[in-house]
Amino acid sequence: MAAFTSCRRYFSDHLVGIAFYASLGSPRLTRIVKEEVQTSQEIQNSKHAQETRTLILERLPLFLHEQTQTATRVSYSWLSSGNNFIVKAFGKLTVVKHLNFDDIHSSRKQDASAVSRKSSGSIELWLAANGHIDMYE
Repeated sequence: MAAFTSCRRYFSDHLVGIAFYASLGSPRLTRIVKEEVQTSQEIQNSKHAQETRTLILERLPLFLHEQTQTATRVSYSWLSSGNNFIVKAFGKLTVVKHLNFDDIHSSRKQDASAVSRKSSGSIELWLAANGHIDMYE
């Protein structure tokens, strides 16, 4: 019960902080920072992509076991059926973050080992074939 109260207090304080900064005219970061993913050529029929998809779907039930049904956005059965979860491999992935605020216009590039995106009803995981996958990324 103490953990629940502590968690509720954290989120309550967090929301008060958001309202405070918004009341001062501060924009949300999602409005001023945009991400763009740049890729090289897709590697068709990649064995690495197929193995990674299989590995994720094998381990996902263990991870989801700890979660409540209300906490997950998609179910395992939906993710594992059909083309709802697609893994693609590319030679190289680069994430470009753009900051646009008043007179500040800045961009920063960073190589990535993996990115995910939701596309036309499916979830896609893009892998970079030029390096080792960082499982925490």
